[in-house]
Amino acid sequence: MTSWNAGETADATRVETRVALSIVIAVVLVGAAWSIANHFAFGTKTFDSGVIDHALWRVTHGFSDVSTINGRPFFSDHPAPLLGLLFPVYWMAPVLGLPALFALRAVSAGLVVWAAWLLALRYGLDQTSRWTLVLATALGPGMFLVLAAETNTVGLIVGPLALACAFALRREHLAWFGVMVVLVAAARPEVALGVVLLGWLLRKESPPHARVALWVGAIFTVGGVAWLLTIGDAPGFSGHLGHLGDSLSSAVVA
Repeated sequence: MTSWNAGETADATRVETRVALSIVIAVVLVGAAWSIANHFAFGTKTFDSGVIDHALWRVTHGFSDVSTINGRPFFSDHPAPLLGLLFPVYWMAPVLGLPALFALRAVSAGLVVWAAWLLALRYGLDQTSRWTLVLATALGPGMFLVLAAETNTVGLIVGPLALACAFALRREHLAWFGVMVVLVAAARPEVALGVVLLGWLLRKESPPHARVALWVGAIFTVGGVAWLLTIGDAPGFSGHLGHLGDSLSSAVVA
């Protein structure tokens, strides 16, 4: 599909685009370097990091996904196909597992900044406004939260989600849009439901992108909920769809 050029400012020069790309690269490098250095300096203290790290190591070494940290099966409660991308790392070099996850999270953070730049062009913001948006995205508290929060799949998909929104609103890169929403929907069932909502919101702005999001989101939502109800258990199902209760019946009542 052709790029959506309406509203893009004439003075958005190649130099500006290169500067924006440089900021994206800086966010990725600084975020990854800080996270990995903090990890090897024994700064990784969060509970979820240990559960994910242990579960992925066990699965890739022939054990069940039950983490001895909390005594619960990880993938039964957290159907996250996205984490399968880390299986090769955990199989060949487990010590690099969390650092690889931190690096991917930094890439995700960088993609948010790039999406902000694309949307600034899409809506024809003046030079001051678009650079304020880009710098606020790169240096704001949201970026700190993404890079410093507990390790989970949400940090891995904020970038693909932002980029998917930018592609859809610019009415371009339908194939890449599909790749982005697949990554997002593969994070967790409730996030997949968010992809369905994204498709519904895009139905007038860009019907082709909307159809892709609706189909991808629906497939992962149905699959994830079926997984939770059959292989998982009621606490996992209710807890991850709003902490509605500690059993399926209490979730239904809530």
